[in-house]
Amino acid sequence: MLIEELTHTVPLPEGVSASYDGKTLVIDGPRGQLKRSFSHPQLGIQPSDGVVVVSGKKLRKRQKALLGTWRAHLANMVNGVAFGFRYQMKVVFAHFPMKISVKGDYRHGRRTQDRV
Repeated sequence: MLIEELTHTVPLPEGVSASYDGKTLVIDGPRGQLKRSFSHPQLGIQPSDGVVVVSGKKLRKRQKALLGTWRAHLANMVNGVAFGFRYQMKVVFAHFPMKISVKGDYRHGRRTQDRV
């Protein structure tokens, strides 16, 4: 089954800009810059004022899935340069015991959360 045209838009928050040179997308924001290579003959990316448009024409099932994956990657990149990421890990075991040690800055008996 062929899909004639499919378009996704990713909004850019204030202070975030995007540029695309045909293969590499660069997202700049207050928390840094991210670069990622996006190239496919049937899919395209067009940054405009305040949004990044991901589109494709005459797509099959795999290209449609790839278009959705690109949209998710773009949304995560925009979120990262605008607000940052928080990494958290929860250790759970049921049968095999584990030994764990944490190195870093502690405050009030808890480790401070790392932000990237």
